Amino acid sequence: MARIRILTAISGLGFSWRPGEQVELDDTEAAKWADGVRAEYTEPPPPPAGNAPPPDDDDQDGRDDEPFDPGDHTVPDVLAYLDTVGESEALRVYELEEAGENRAGISKQKDRVLERAHARDAEQAAATGPAEVAADSSRGGGRGDGPPETR
Repeated sequence: MARIRILTAISGLGFSWRPGEQVELDDTEAAKWADGVRAEYTEPPPPPAGNAPPPDDDDQDGRDDEPFDPGDHTVPDVLAYLDTVGESEALRVYELEEAGENRAGISKQKDRVLERAHARDAEQAAATGPAEVAADSSRGGGRGDGPPETR
């Protein structure tokens, strides 16, 4: 069993975790969540199975410098990740997925994922202040015909 600290709100069927909450999971499940974005280990991660050497962790903050690549993950892992990110990151991941494997289990969820990602961005923007909301959401943050509107 491994203990992880939740970094961002996560919920699903039968569970709901808040930032700062500590959760004990089996090693495999903890490894899925402890990606440095959604959660982190409260203690060093368990050693990898088999004779593989432990991962080289040169980062001071324990976060991986590599951006999320959907091609390196299963469909459930990609969808779980997409349920934690904003709209721009979700679009980036979908571009990579469409250029790569383009798995139906992910592509069929695109509208729902982007809608929820947009809602997360709006919640985040509301927490930071009204000026940021206007600049970020006006004409889709600059994806319209002209430059983004500012107020």
